[in-house]
Amino acid sequence: MGLAGLRAAPREEFDGPVVCISTSAGFMDRGAGRRPREAPVAEWEAARAWLLAAGLQE
Repeated sequence: MGLAGLRAAPREEFDGPVVCISTSAGFMDRGAGRRPREAPVAEWEAARAWLLAAGLQE
C-alpha cells in the first residue's frame, strides 16, 4: 500500500528523494523470486537513473 500512497500523493509535497518501504512477502506476485535481481544501489543519482529506466516518472 505504501507505493500506491506515494503514487497518489501530489508531487509538490516532495522536495527530495523519497523512500518507500515494502513490507510485503511477495505472495501476491507469483513471479516474485523467479527473476534475478541486481544489488541495491547506494548513490541517489544511480538509483534515480535505475528508477527512470524502469519506467517511473519524475
